[in-house]
Amino acid sequence: MNKARILPSRLATRHAALGISLAVTFVGTAVVQAADVPIENNRFGCVMEPFETVNLATSADGVLLEVTVDRGDRITEGQLLARLDSSVEEAEVQLARVSAASNAAVESSRARLAFQKARLKRNEDLAGQNMISLEELEEIETEVELAEHDLRQAQVNKELDRLELDRAINDLERRSILAPFDGVVMEKLLNVGEFSDGNTKVLRVARMDPLRVEAKLPAALYGVLAVGVHAEVYPSEAVGGTYTAQVSDIDTVLDSRDGTFRVRLVLGNQDYALPAGVRCQVRFLP
Repeated sequence: MNKARILPSRLATRHAALGISLAVTFVGTAVVQAADVPIENNRFGCVMEPFETVNLATSADGVLLEVTVDRGDRITEGQLLARLDSSVEEAEVQLARVSAASNAAVESSRARLAFQKARLKRNEDLAGQNMISLEELEEIETEVELAEHDLRQAQVNKELDRLELDRAINDLERRSILAPFDGVVMEKLLNVGEFSDGNTKVLRVARMDPLRVEAKLPAALYGVLAVGVHAEVYPSEAVGGTYTAQVSDIDTVLDSRDGTFRVRLVLGNQDYALPAGVRCQVRFLP
């Protein structure tokens, strides 16, 4: 009969420091675990971070004409944040808009077709009375077919003008940077007058509602938590207070180097009262 062995002292010390009562019994090479982990009675270290951060750049080359925000400014989704000099692109949009709005070619072709059809009808009556030759009638029928072709081509050109306007507008929009979400400006990376090659980062912005709370827990607790569990978050003394968060993600890959796994929580921050980049402690509720 194999005897049970006690956890190595260093591992036992680490778990004891966390306030975790854990017993592991080894039977041969198999592991039989009997754990009593009062997770709700323990606090774990965490960090409050922005839900996401994005480096913003234009997708076109040019000189930066304006930046409408600065570091620390709050932004709303769709807000214009910066744009390149766009005088050429704006002129192209105006020209394309005039062309797309004009219906003269289509109306002219339609009127010509109506005239040729009316002419054909008159001459068909004359041909029935043998007053014009068959060759003359065939010429008029050909004129009708050509007028129909011209109308179809005018309609195609009209659609091409519309597509050209869409392309010109798209080129103009590519020279502006709009806020991808509600948040704050973390950093302004390019100033007015500087050149952007299309890959140059202009602004760095962060989504602050909700905040993301990242915590590392001992591997012994893996399987104890579940997505949706609520927790209390205690920011460092510089911020203070107690806030309720909810588990949104649990890593399925543990870190073998320190015997931990990561847990992510979301913490509502609608009024932006809580800053990001703050250390905290988290206690999971039963």
